Amino acid sequence: MKLDSVKRTLEQMSCPEHGNHPVVTVFRDKIDIKCCCEAFRSNLIKKSEKLIADIAKKEIEDSLKKMFK
Repeated sequence: MKLDSVKRTLEQMSCPEHGNHPVVTVFRDKIDIKCCCEAFRSNLIKKSEKLIADIAKKEIEDSLKKMFK
């Protein structure tokens, strides 16, 4: 699964309290998020879970479409 789009989306977000952008690193199938505060980090983790679920769902749907063509 390609997580580059998740990385780009998360890096565009900024902390509502401090105004800083996170540093997001992708290691194969894992994402590391470094940011200014824990509240912003937990928000980013929730957002990344949703984004990853959406990507997985799309990849599964695409695979099934190809399988039944």
